Parts: sequence; structure tokens; C-alpha cells
Amino acid sequence: MLLVESTYGDRRHDQESARSEFASVIERTLARGGYRDAVRERSPELRPEILARGEAALSPAPFLAARTVQESIDINSAHGPAVIVSSAGMATGGRVLHHLHRLLPDPRNAVVVVGFAAAGIRARDLVDGVRTLKMFGEYVPVRAEVADVPRFSAHADADQIVGWLRGETVPVR
Repeated sequence: MLLVESTYGDRRHDQESARSEFASVIERTLARGGYRDAVRERSPELRPEILARGEAALSPAPFLAARTVQESIDINSAHGPAVIVSSAGMATGGRVLHHLHRLLPDPRNAVVVVGFAAAGIRARDLVDGVRTLKMFGEYVPVRAEVADVPRFSAHADADQIVGWLRGETVPVR
């Protein structure tokens, strides 16, 4: 007997739909005065290498991975528009909390929860529409848009699990 635990064993991920939902959130955020406006207006808060690229800066090329705590702190202390992608999907701890603490009060921002969010954790509270979230001993107002796009999760779906059990090569989506 083999017992397999799975977050998404009862469903299939529709990656095209997930991409579309994610793109829609980014477009709405940009429409509220996010990243593109700052580039067009040559905001002094942007790094010089982004300003030099102009609208081409909106491609993935200028985005850097913050691999150290100091790099993450540098992101959090920067002002102006940003797209921050964090691996701490459940928002229970880690560097993402500092980013959420700073960004949630601003209605121009968006937080996208891209994976499973279990009951009783901050990510689930955000998805469920809480208006304040307790972090670092204080209540932070949630004015940013919160979008739930669970199909972007890296967890295997039903087809991927069954394929793995059968010994098939399962493409990563």
C-alpha cells in the first residue's frame, strides 16, 4: 500500500487561466498608478538602470532575485513602484511579512496569493477579505487588492500525481 498526501490531488491546474488571472491583477495594479506610470514619468525613486531602459524596463530583465536578508531589506526600504514575488506563500513568517506590513495599507498595491492558503493563516485571512491583519504586534489595514490565484501553485495536481505514480515523465507546468 502506498499513501500519498497531496494539496491538489482532487483537481487539475489550468495554467492558462492562472496566467490570465495573474496578468489581470498586474494590469489593474498598473491602472491604479503602479509601475508603468513611474517609468513613464521617470520617477526619481527608480533605479538608474530602470530609468535608462524606459518602458522596456517592464520586461523581466531588470528584475533581480533578493537572495539575502540584506537584499530583501533593501527592497523593503525602497520607495516607489515594485513587483515583489515571494516564496513565503502562506505569509506565516519570513521576509514577506516586512513587505506586506509596508505595502498592504496602500490601495494602489496588489497582493496575489498564488498557492494553497490553509485556514488560520495570514494568506487565508487575506483571501477571505480581512480588513486588518496583525503583524509585528500591530494591526495593519488591508487596503491593497488581494487576489487569489491558487492554480499557480508549484504543488502537483491530480494528473501530475497519477503520472508520477505510474512512473511517467510529467512535464512541469
